[in-house]
Amino acid sequence: MPSQVDHYAAVAVFVRIAEAGNFTAAARSLGLSTSQVSRTLAALEQRLGAQLVNRSTRKLTLTDSGRTLFDRSRLLLSDLDDAAEAVREAGPRRGARCASPRRSSSASAT
Repeated sequence: MPSQVDHYAAVAVFVRIAEAGNFTAAARSLGLSTSQVSRTLAALEQRLGAQLVNRSTRKLTLTDSGRTLFDRSRLLLSDLDDAAEAVREAGPRRGARCASPRRSSSASAT
């Protein structure tokens, strides 16, 4: 079973396919082969149990399920990119520590 990371990466590939309108342009922008992009989409469709795109020799169109996934995923991926950028802009934080809550002595003396 693919990991959650694989699933999110597959969704990102799907979004790129939908934005580009074809496998070749999506593959080029992602630095992948066209067959890798095609296989990733097929695996995502299999995992979701839904066809996401209608493929023809001339064009690629989203199904209703594909449109739903695209609309929702595009916003989520954009938010993730924004969050990562905010972290990068904050710069490195050496020596930062996370403090765990302290247990009070009265709570442990029962």
